[in-house]
Amino acid sequence: MTNPQKIGSVVKYTVTGQDPQQGRWETSRRYNEFFILHNVLNERWPGCFIPCIPEKQILGDKEDGFIEERRSLLNRFILECSKFEFIINSDEFKIFALQKAGEIGPALENMPKQRPTQILDRYRLCFKIDENLDNSDLARFREKINSFNQFLVKAVVAMQKDRLMLTNAATQYQKSFDHYASVYRQFMQYEESAVEFFADNNQGKKILTNEAAGDFSTKLKDTVACYKSPFAEGALWIKGEMLDIQGMIDAVKGREAVMKKQIALENKRRDDQEELEKLSLGKTTLKSFFKSKTGKEADILALQSKIEQANVDIEDYRRLINFITIYHGQLAIDKFKRQKSEQYKKMLQNMATRSINNSYLAATLNSGILQVFEQLKN
Repeated sequence: MTNPQKIGSVVKYTVTGQDPQQGRWETSRRYNEFFILHNVLNERWPGCFIPCIPEKQILGDKEDGFIEERRSLLNRFILECSKFEFIINSDEFKIFALQKAGEIGPALENMPKQRPTQILDRYRLCFKIDENLDNSDLARFREKINSFNQFLVKAVVAMQKDRLMLTNAATQYQKSFDHYASVYRQFMQYEESAVEFFADNNQGKKILTNEAAGDFSTKLKDTVACYKSPFAEGALWIKGEMLDIQGMIDAVKGREAVMKKQIALENKRRDDQEELEKLSLGKTTLKSFFKSKTGKEADILALQSKIEQANVDIEDYRRLINFITIYHGQLAIDKFKRQKSEQYKKMLQNMATRSINNSYLAATLNSGILQVFEQLKN
């Protein structure tokens, strides 16, 4: 993702990718379209890990610093999605990537609702797991999910504090660059006034403003512009980690949401069965009070059909819940933990690289100053 552009009251980002059928694609997307994609993926892939996007922000969302951070985090979202074939090959993601601008939201939000059997069929196609496990294995996976989720909730609280610390450190580090530049500019002014006076206009006594130093002001400006705060790298990493953790928490909530749907359908089936029993016995209910005999017979047939479908859906929900439980226990949690370890190492490498680059820039600038001293000796 590149090139964020302010267009009226919105910001659009250039997104590029590669489609197996249509080849390379490039389009522009606004934040709200990412937001809808993320919500629809969570709704239509309940219990699956879906990378998270940065939260909405009302104030300051058009400031350059905020736009760049959001661009970086949305780019991270796209890159994380690309690691999961079930996401990038999904109809939902293809709509986001290939649909015309302005049509994405309606197209995603109007996708047909799925029955539990349809969701289960998608999962069986995308995730290769062993469904033939006994109750003890399922109980072990449920405990694994619960303990993992408890750790994640605690981790979010701790990481919020760490991010605040790193953000403050990045701000102070950036200020040190500005102080560094200010000090040298003051030295240059000092040479033009005090040193020149003390040396009786002997230009050889100047260093930073000496001809041998070249255009030191430009060198200083370029050096400071190239400095990159390693703490900013760490702060952005923590923000990304917090989003990933929220994605896993949402996946666990997705499993719980499926369980709630099963319970709600069971309750609805019970109510329908009670209504059917009363109608079958010829009793009058609130729903059938004003209906004719023909109307009541039609209601009986409709209730029988609804109960039969509910029986099928409830059993499919049971299978779906078990599948998601095994998916978490066998695949998702372990993969998530491995990725977190790798991303932590990558972040440390980037921080170390930035620090070395900053040291090299400072060393180059200061070596130039020492070279002026050597030239003036000769």
